[in-house]
Amino acid sequence: MSKEVAIALAITIMVALAIIFFVSFILYRRTPAPKGCEKLTPTEEMCGSCKKAGCPIRWNASESEDKEKEQ
Repeated sequence: MSKEVAIALAITIMVALAIIFFVSFILYRRTPAPKGCEKLTPTEEMCGSCKKAGCPIRWNASESEDKEKEQ
């Protein structure tokens, strides 16, 4: 295989991969989220069993634990 054919084949493959990437990205962005996957506000039921330190929504559970310790 000559150099010109190899270069043309490599460029063709790269362009095809770029087109596949952009088409799949556009289709991904247009797909709506499934029901039940909407952004949820944190509640005590969601955080009640979580023992993860540093969780940004852990404040609900930590407040209820502080109240239980006071009683």
